[in-house]
Amino acid sequence: MFLHWGIEDPTARSRRIRPPRRGWALLIAGLLTTGVGTFLALSRNSGGTLPVCAAAYDETRYDPADTWAALIGQGRDGWLFGKYSFANSPPAMTGDERRAFERFRDALRARGTRLVVVVVPAKGLVRPDVVNLRSLRGPRPDIGFLRGRYEEFVGSFRAAGVDAVDVLGIALAQPRDRLMYFRRDHHWTPLLSRLVAQDVARRVLASDALNGTAARDVLVEEQPAERFGSYAEVVRKLCGVKLPDEPYTSRVAKPSGEGAAGLLTDEAAPVALVGDSHSLEPSFATDLMVNLRRDVVNESIAGGGQQSALEGYLLSGRYVAAPPRVLVWQFEGGSQLPGFYDRMTAAVEGPCEGPRRVTSVRGAARGSLMQVPLPSAYRAGAGDYLRARLADLSVRELRVGETEARLGDRSKTDGRLVVPLAPGTRGTLTVTFGSAPRGDVTLEVCRSGLT
Repeated sequence: MFLHWGIEDPTARSRRIRPPRRGWALLIAGLLTTGVGTFLALSRNSGGTLPVCAAAYDETRYDPADTWAALIGQGRDGWLFGKYSFANSPPAMTGDERRAFERFRDALRARGTRLVVVVVPAKGLVRPDVVNLRSLRGPRPDIGFLRGRYEEFVGSFRAAGVDAVDVLGIALAQPRDRLMYFRRDHHWTPLLSRLVAQDVARRVLASDALNGTAARDVLVEEQPAERFGSYAEVVRKLCGVKLPDEPYTSRVAKPSGEGAAGLLTDEAAPVALVGDSHSLEPSFATDLMVNLRRDVVNESIAGGGQQSALEGYLLSGRYVAAPPRVLVWQFEGGSQLPGFYDRMTAAVEGPCEGPRRVTSVRGAARGSLMQVPLPSAYRAGAGDYLRARLADLSVRELRVGETEARLGDRSKTDGRLVVPLAPGTRGTLTVTFGSAPRGDVTLEVCRSGLT
């Protein structure tokens, strides 16, 4: 049996593609599609030998949904690089952002959850040796600067008191003949994800995070698979050329023993994985289970970036219903919408009862507006928040005063939204929705339970 982990990116899904019968068919297809002169000139000047046409290097020729995978060059031995292959990591967390993250960390700890951060570096930071950097479209990347920026970003999570895996350091320590990334795709290989899973397990098992949880052995089935690839896909679309699939071995967990049928789906699992498409290929979750000897629920989302998988999981209520002992948060560099950590802190704190509940209203909005009268003696404190539950799932944005809550483009929703309140807020809240909601709306004002 073959698994086909195709272009698992923000816009496409895995699919079976028949490999070419003869390698020379690729060259003929490229010549027919682009013209002999253009085709040969590109093959010669790029430093590689893959049949990549001029259109693949021209972002104006791309469908808007595919521009994230726009090619900037190719290297030796079939390597392709896109515009994010040498992406800059975000700057290290400082100031208000770091304080907001630490509050988020504290909210997780209050529910008994240990956070582990896994930042996957762009593949060009790991394998710049296979490409002539001067041949790349755009400015020549400064590899030393980019690697240093990555280390600073990961280090800022550690400085804030959480485990953060140095994926770049792990990858650079491996021999060059061990592929850490696919040649014609932007994802890590199962080999690198296995090494990362081992590092996560080492950190977690050195703590008391899983004390009292049942350990179990996990059976693993190694399955031959083929990787088509995000960069190979744009070549197929724009050049009419089907590049060869990349064979690899996928590791898939198999249920074993009594009660083991819930692997990867059991909401009560002691470990949760929230990630982007790197975590959708089953090998990473499987190797987390193998090394931790615990069940893992996988909440990852293709194309979710830094925000969507974590946001969707925490807002859904599944986290609050069964907080895991360990939360593994995997993402590439990317960026967040403003106020992300404040909103995620409120999501972790969840619905409020008893003295934490300030007030609540339920009814229909008037157009895109709804008002919430606050008790006369109430003044919002640090971390207080408003929770919304909407029957209309198309509403993905709301605003209270100058504070906005907006879901990421790929964040899943069941109608829950949260927005922090500015300290000192009083009187009547005016809640503005991004669009007029249909059906019932429930709004709840909550005091933070964090000190």
